[in-house]
Amino acid sequence: MTSEADETNVRRRRRELSLVVTFWALLAAAMILLARQNLSVPGLYYDEAVFAGLAKDFVTGQVHGQHMPDHQVVTLAGRPFPLFVQTYLGALKSWMLMPAFRIFGPTVAVLRSSNLFWELIALFFLMLATWRWLGIATALIAGALLAMDPTQFFVSVIDWGVAIPSFVCRCALLYFAVRGTSCAN
Repeated sequence: MTSEADETNVRRRRRELSLVVTFWALLAAAMILLARQNLSVPGLYYDEAVFAGLAKDFVTGQVHGQHMPDHQVVTLAGRPFPLFVQTYLGALKSWMLMPAFRIFGPTVAVLRSSNLFWELIALFFLMLATWRWLGIATALIAGALLAMDPTQFFVSVIDWGVAIPSFVCRCALLYFAVRGTSCAN
């Protein structure tokens, strides 16, 4: 009898996971469609330029212009790899831009698409954590509210400062904390 109940529970969890993934994909498609008009217009913002410049230097292997005072780089594979954008600000966002710049080229549209990609990853972690912790209905509502929040949406496309990297890290931490707690019980 217990194995039947376990099997039923596993099937229910799989259906719920499929629903979370499908709903996330629909939200992602909506966000991508809404963001299309903002991928290259307006032009590059200061915060975007600071992080993108260091990422571009690493991808191309050449330093392009001046960077922030006190930025720190090390040579990695013969390329300037950023460690700090400023003495108090790490270069995680530059690292997150590097794969997209390498594959698609260092453009404003690629920069903003990469920001949106990382926002969608954060949204996925948040929805998974909410589903595991509070259930399927709450996860779907939380995902829809976050995806359609204008403030979060515009910050996810035109990332001022380091909002998106910290949000990705917080959502991933939440997911792994909830998962670790549920596995321990």
